[in-house]
Amino acid sequence: MEKRISATASQPMELYDFLRLTLGLTKRQIRQAKFREAGIRVNGQQQRVTSVLSPGDVVEVRLEAGQKPSDHLVLSEKPVEILYEDGDICIVNKPAGVATHPGGGCYGDTVANRLMYYFHNKGESLRIRPVGRLDRETSGVLLFAKNQAAAGRLARQRERKILRKEYLALAEGQFEGMEEWTISFPLGRDPENPCRAVCTPEGKEAVTHCRILQEYAEYTALTVYLDTGRMHQIRAHMAYLGHPLLGDELYGGSRELIGRAALHARCLTLRQPFTGESLTVEAPLPEDMAYLWTTEYF
Repeated sequence: MEKRISATASQPMELYDFLRLTLGLTKRQIRQAKFREAGIRVNGQQQRVTSVLSPGDVVEVRLEAGQKPSDHLVLSEKPVEILYEDGDICIVNKPAGVATHPGGGCYGDTVANRLMYYFHNKGESLRIRPVGRLDRETSGVLLFAKNQAAAGRLARQRERKILRKEYLALAEGQFEGMEEWTISFPLGRDPENPCRAVCTPEGKEAVTHCRILQEYAEYTALTVYLDTGRMHQIRAHMAYLGHPLLGDELYGGSRELIGRAALHARCLTLRQPFTGESLTVEAPLPEDMAYLWTTEYF
């Protein structure tokens, strides 16, 4: 999907500095735009980045031409719930049991496949890029970028912790004497089962923040934030504490009350990658977890 951005100079400045400081472009993006037809224009004319702008000059940058769309994806006609969409991003409510994108033997019906069918029906030809992912069993907010430039800016937001998710989880048992805590223990792949993550000093940094929302007879409702995004981070850290998520068989949880890991990405906060507008997008709690949230078992 082609992406152009523009801005007006308010003071004399070298064009290269304007591209970096005002438009927030990376060195790589500027280098690519320089060699693109009509890539960098001032008042409608192609200009060298060493030229000096005058107040009132309008700078336009062609960040990317129309890229090859994700035609390799099989179109899935199953519905996708759009929570928010603009010209740069699309945020969906991922149902539990559906993978984020093709892989691991699942190629015909993922959120990406459903999104491509959605955009196909809108007449939009683009390459969609997931920004982060959710496990197959996890439900909730899932972010996609509609162009490469947006994907890069959102990735930097993740690094700076501007882009953040809030999760809701149901963990087995009760956390006596604990209301709010942080788990900071490295995670790596289980050498005996590469589909699992385990806490190991040789793993990568993993930091999880937890707060109790409500206690029930057999489980506890938590809100969870992450400083890092390791594979199965919440699930593995809860199991490490001896409180696996309800329904999470892979990490020792029981499926007596729910048929999947009880984890939901409830809320996503970010800035629109080009306007800087603050966005907060929420996904309603799915029925299986909502039922347990309001029902006590004795």
